[in-house]
Amino acid sequence: ERISFLGQRDVLPSLLTAADLFLLASTEESFGLSALEAMACGVPVLGPRVGGLSEVVTDGVTGWLSAPDDRQAYISALRQALQDPQARAQRGAAARADALDRFSLDAVVGRYEALYARLLRAHSKP
Repeated sequence: ERISFLGQRDVLPSLLTAADLFLLASTEESFGLSALEAMACGVPVLGPRVGGLSEVVTDGVTGWLSAPDDRQAYISALRQALQDPQARAQRGAAARADALDRFSLDAVVGRYEALYARLLRAHSKP
C-alpha cells in the first residue's frame, strides 16, 4: 500500500520530490548519478558505501550510508530514517543544497575550465 514500483518514467523530478527517502541497494556505483538526482530534488539517500556514492552522499548529513555487505546496518539505517521525519527533512534540505553547490552546471563547468586551464599552462611551458 505504501510502496509503488513505477517502472520507467520520463518525469523523474516530479516523482522524486514526492518521495520521503531514496533507497539505493546497488553493490557497485561508479558515481551515484541516481542518488545525486534524488538529492537535487531534496530527497535524502540511503545507500551502501561503495564506489563514488560516498563522494556524492555525506553520511549523517545528506543521507545514510552503510557497509555494502552489512544488511543489518542497512535495515537499521532504514528504520532510523523512517522513524525520524525531522532527520529526513534536515538531510533532504542539506542534500539539495549540497547537490546544487557541488554539482550544478555552473559549478561543474567552472571546475572543468579551471582544470583545462591548468593543463594548458603546464603543457605550454618550454
